[in-house]
Amino acid sequence: MKRLLSTLFCLLLVVAAFAQRPYTIIEDGEETTFTAAELKGYVQKSMQERVKAINEQLPLNIDEITTLYSTLFIGNALYCNYRVDIDKTDYTQDEINQMTIGVKDNLKENIAFLYQSNSNKMPPKEWKRLFTELGIYYVYTYFDCNNKVFARFIIYPKDIDLNTK
Repeated sequence: MKRLLSTLFCLLLVVAAFAQRPYTIIEDGEETTFTAAELKGYVQKSMQERVKAINEQLPLNIDEITTLYSTLFIGNALYCNYRVDIDKTDYTQDEINQMTIGVKDNLKENIAFLYQSNSNKMPPKEWKRLFTELGIYYVYTYFDCNNKVFARFIIYPKDIDLNTK
């Protein structure tokens, strides 16, 4: 029994050490090591700067009926708000579900691309681990022409497959 408890305790220590593994960021050719807690401010500031840069370019036509019109980073969530040039009341919920098939998968692929596009600072798996540890997630909301919610997708880092192309 003592041996089992000792083994379980050691396993817990290993898991705790792994969960608290530091992150190494490379900026301007220099490596700096941080804990997730230390990186939280860096990530939040970076997200705020990206949101500001994106919002300066809005509205942005995504396709013939979809426009990205605002982004926000509040708390731990990045919100992307879109307007779709259709009237939700013209469609049944089944029709809406059919129209939005594949949208969440495309959004997840876009997030994976963002992790990969910052791989010069830190490997994509580390970005995913960091965002998971910090509790950062993504909320994509699509509004119809009457400002009624048409569709909403919430995506967590655990949902991201970094092996997609």
